[in-house]
Amino acid sequence: MISWERRYEDDGSEFDWYIPAADVVKMIEPLIPRSEDEILYVGCGTSSLGKELYDRGRRFVTNVDTSRLAVHAMAQRYADLNDMQFVEMDATRLPKDLGGAFQLVVDKALLDYFLCEVKKDKANKFLKEMKRVLKIGGWFCCVSHGTPETRLPQLASAFEVPSARIKVTTVPKPDVPGMEQGASPNYFVYMVRVEA
Repeated sequence: MISWERRYEDDGSEFDWYIPAADVVKMIEPLIPRSEDEILYVGCGTSSLGKELYDRGRRFVTNVDTSRLAVHAMAQRYADLNDMQFVEMDATRLPKDLGGAFQLVVDKALLDYFLCEVKKDKANKFLKEMKRVLKIGGWFCCVSHGTPETRLPQLASAFEVPSARIKVTTVPKPDVPGMEQGASPNYFVYMVRVEA
C-alpha cells in the first residue's frame, strides 16, 4: 500500500490522479449552478481541482485528505483564496454536523483506493458517509478506473437509486509509455444524484 505521507514528503507538487482537474470541472459545473453551492472534495491530495472550481466562481470548496503534509502544503499554496478550506480529515468519519451540508461531493480515485485495501468494508462505509453529507438533490461525482459492471451496482446500492439513473461518462486513458492500461482503456466518471 502507498505511504501517502512519504509520497508528499518526497513531492508536494500539484498532481491530479486519472483525469486533469480542468476536465472534471467542465463535467461537474452543470451540477453546481449557484456560486454559493457548498462542495466537498474528498481525498484531495495535492490536486488542483479545488483551485479550478474556485477560479470558475465556486468559492465554497472544502478539500479534505488524511495526509497532514498534503493538506498543509495546499493550505499554504492557496492561503489567499477566501472561503476555500483544506482540512485533515478521514472521509469515512466526517463530523456529524456536516449531514446534508453539500450540493456536490467529488472523488477522484479515493473509492478505488479503498477497494484496493484488504478491508473492502471501508469502501461501503465511505459511500454511506458521502450520501449522509449530501443534500437531497445533491450529487456524488466519482472518477474511477472501475468499469460500470463493477461500480454501478455498488453505487446504486449505497445511494439507493436504480443503476439506470446514474450518469456514466467514459474518458479514454492517456497513452503513457511503460504504464499498463489495466482492465479497461478508459476511466469512468459516475454521477449519482441523492434522491432521499
